[in-house]
Amino acid sequence: MPSPFEQRILDKLGTERDPEARALLRVELACYWARVGEEHSAEQERQALRHEFANARSPRVSILVMVLEALQAYYGRLDPAARDRLLRANLLSKSFNALDLIALTSAWLAHVDLNQARFDSAVRELHTAIQALAQLSDGVESVRCRIALTLGDANLIVGRVQASQEWYESARLDAIAINDHAGVGAMTYNRAALRVARARFEDVAGLDSGIDRTLLRIDVDTAVNYQSAARLKSLEHLLATTRASQLVYQHKYSDALPVIEALLGTPAVTSRSAQRRLLQADLALALASVGKTAEANRALLQFVTPEADDLPIPSDDAAVMARSAALAFALTGAPDEAQVWHERANRACHDHSLVCESLGSQLQEFRPMRPGQSA
Repeated sequence: MPSPFEQRILDKLGTERDPEARALLRVELACYWARVGEEHSAEQERQALRHEFANARSPRVSILVMVLEALQAYYGRLDPAARDRLLRANLLSKSFNALDLIALTSAWLAHVDLNQARFDSAVRELHTAIQALAQLSDGVESVRCRIALTLGDANLIVGRVQASQEWYESARLDAIAINDHAGVGAMTYNRAALRVARARFEDVAGLDSGIDRTLLRIDVDTAVNYQSAARLKSLEHLLATTRASQLVYQHKYSDALPVIEALLGTPAVTSRSAQRRLLQADLALALASVGKTAEANRALLQFVTPEADDLPIPSDDAAVMARSAALAFALTGAPDEAQVWHERANRACHDHSLVCESLGSQLQEFRPMRPGQSA
């Protein structure tokens, strides 16, 4: 059964006869499918649109197909190539001075850049998206929702908990207004994941921004339940990673172990990613904490491979995984290695504090948008 968002587009397709207008509706629908994890449907539509508009007779369709391809890459496998497609779509949008497409592509670029720890770039794209949005009056809810969601995430990353709540509420209202279950799902997941991540970082750094840590399990449960009720598939492995992180943070190592082991055995967790590195460190800590010393040592050997140091790891993740490794080494009777990783955790905490100071000052320029406002 189609979701309300899908049904709205299908109803329009039932009456629309113009080929280009129909194509624009079809690509909007395919973008939704990419966001909710309906990969086969999204890919079928992408191929059909590429075939029908191969001669670039509609710049708008071509640009939005690039956005679709970016979302497929991002939601399907967190592929860094998603950013390249968005950049190209953004440049083409600017060349045609298509304000709605500039707002859309810049909002998505900001979202991807934030998640790749390209914070200065994310802020620039947010400004671009908001400036373009201010000149529009119709159909702004989807872009405004994406901007608000990204700013909710950004504020939570730096520990501005109250500000993040205001932005998430703005995103929620716009998502509900257009029946965008994927948007609400992203908000519930991001809020849960980033609250757990921030709580773990603050535990390492000795900080407290006011996150109610007793409610973290409820945050994760809410996200999991919403994804299930709305039949959203694209965030499943990320939700499981958040669950594992929450369990490790709350020292429920026996419960965390099967979740971590299952995740490390799935191709969704790619071999060269911060997600895998954090899971490997947490696996070693969980094994050591339940007395499985030999298995913990094997997990640590996998974690400390030399090539792993070449990976770009966000500073908060680096602090958390270094602390897990340090504790695991200490529990397995390797105090010298434990000290090395404690020092790495401290350096990462310092680096992330500088990031938070810089990004936090830039975020103060933004004020939450409410339905009825264009920016």
